[in-house]
Amino acid sequence: MPIRDGVIHFSDEITIPYAPMLGCIGTAPDWGSPTTLPAGPHGGNMDIIEVCPGNTIYLPVFVPGGYLYLGDAHAAMGHGELSATGLEMPAESTITVKLIKNKKLLSPRIESPTEIMAVVSGNPMERSAAEAFARLILWMEEDYGWNRWQAYDLLTHVARLSIGYYGIGTIAAKVEKRYLANPPRKVS
Repeated sequence: MPIRDGVIHFSDEITIPYAPMLGCIGTAPDWGSPTTLPAGPHGGNMDIIEVCPGNTIYLPVFVPGGYLYLGDAHAAMGHGELSATGLEMPAESTITVKLIKNKKLLSPRIESPTEIMAVVSGNPMERSAAEAFARLILWMEEDYGWNRWQAYDLLTHVARLSIGYYGIGTIAAKVEKRYLANPPRKVS
């Protein structure tokens, strides 16, 4: 499909906004050699649309050297990657890599200018959603000073989900940063 003037020409009648993203970014897992599947705590083929220009992706490092890999560029993709393929495209990606020492992550995190997201893959989707929310709550507690029960309550009202490739149960639980700046006073 041709891409012109910031849109993808799906047909003569339909255009889709150009929204480039990487379907695959990860580090080596602790259990063997990385492949594009399955996604898991190391990242991998998550197909989360928020792995895109302008966002910061935090990946755990399980082995010395990390072995970062990326690819599977899409011009656009909907939530769930229903047909197991996005609008694939050739791409050159420019990234900046920084090592954050003494920071232990259980799974990938994504930070956009307006949101934070915890990503979980490899379970049935409902289990991935529950785990992603739990990891988001712990992130809010650790880095933003939230009481976990108040974070749990807040997310009940304002959280959103992003769905990666549904076939491997990839979910990102996310919250807007505007809610994080002033955590309520701790309850006794």
